[in-house]
Amino acid sequence: MKIIAAIIAGLSLTTFGAEAADEVKVEGHRNADGTGQVKTSRKHRRGKTTDTTTTNHKVSKDVGGGSTETKDSMRDHDTGSGGRDTKSETKETIKRDSTGKVIEHDTKTTQGK
Repeated sequence: MKIIAAIIAGLSLTTFGAEAADEVKVEGHRNADGTGQVKTSRKHRRGKTTDTTTTNHKVSKDVGGGSTETKDSMRDHDTGSGGRDTKSETKETIKRDSTGKVIEHDTKTTQGK
């Protein structure tokens, strides 16, 4: 009986989830010294509404042996009618010393319409 209930629940999720479409693209590379970059973009559609998220994550080495990690994220919510469109951008910077301790952590968020 539990198996039949699980099958019905799984089929209902796949049926209702068919109207929402996701497109995900991930690109990245990593160097031998631990530095690298990853770009991720995701688009989710529900009817006329589209949500888009683009993220860029980069790690670089500093001269003194520390590292700098930056994360840039842009989110866009686009309704088909244009009534409640929103955009937001977040920039996060984390600086670490050579022992791995966080020296500076800065986050900036901007929102626009």
